[in-house]
Amino acid sequence: MVYQDCSDYFCLENFSLAIKTLQEKIGFEVSDARSLTNHRTDAFEMLDEACYADMAVFDIAVMKEVGNVQVMQLCTMRS
Repeated sequence: MVYQDCSDYFCLENFSLAIKTLQEKIGFEVSDARSLTNHRTDAFEMLDEACYADMAVFDIAVMKEVGNVQVMQLCTMRS
């Protein structure tokens, strides 16, 4: 959000502070829309047995459809 006069700056690592401050100062209610956009990981089984960096996007979409999502992990770079 951009306002003419800014008195607060927030980071995502402490988003709960932003929610509380916005509610107290201007009555703005933040709604968690992740479940509406399917942009979340809490509803999936986490997999960490492989590196998925080279997997085709279609294959990842199929895994997501059946309820799996990949854990982000560092993979060794190939020379």
